[in-house]
Amino acid sequence: MIGGIIGLISCFMCAVPFLIMGVYGKDSKEPITFWAGDKELKTKVKDISQYNKEMSGLYMKCAIAFGVTGVICLFWLLVGIVLICAECILGIFFVYMRYKKILKRYT
Repeated sequence: MIGGIIGLISCFMCAVPFLIMGVYGKDSKEPITFWAGDKELKTKVKDISQYNKEMSGLYMKCAIAFGVTGVICLFWLLVGIVLICAECILGIFFVYMRYKKILKRYT
């Protein structure tokens, strides 16, 4: 049970930053950056409001995925661990590919 609680807390600690970026970035006047923080993004993105809407949606999906995984850890620790690994390995790849599509659409 203690492992499940640790998994839940760990997943929520991952979900909260994504949730914050998703909620507060949606209405931002500056383009939401992808992790590294592209300094030239403001000159690249043509429709910042639509771009931010899609990026905030992407970050919200990441937050939901980590949150659900945290709850799963609480009840089924082994399944939760497998999901955390999948989110951190495969998830990063899919999120990056989605980001590239969003960036291509709005530049």
